Amino acid sequence: MRTETIISERCYNQDQSWYYERTSKFESPAQSEWLWHRVKLKVYIRRNAYDEQSCALVHLWSGQGWNLIVTAPISECLCKDVDWIDKNVKPSFFTADCNRLIVEALKIC
Repeated sequence: MRTETIISERCYNQDQSWYYERTSKFESPAQSEWLWHRVKLKVYIRRNAYDEQSCALVHLWSGQGWNLIVTAPISECLCKDVDWIDKNVKPSFFTADCNRLIVEALKIC
């Protein structure tokens, strides 16, 4: 079982878009009880006024930089219904999409 530690989480409105960013560290015991498997992931979701300018991405930290490993079209995300004009958007509006993307990313890691 991997445990998640959220390093940072932001949700903000800018440039006719809602942005959601979450960086997390995941740890799980490796085959030996003395070793641990550690992974850092960064989820980036941009919900723009236009679908073609929206995106959902997951990057993996390689030790030297962030590498893109998962993408999803906004049409497959629950946050597709978020309106950039709405000022009452909360991070929870993006949580389900973020968690789904993380599950996909952890299958690769």
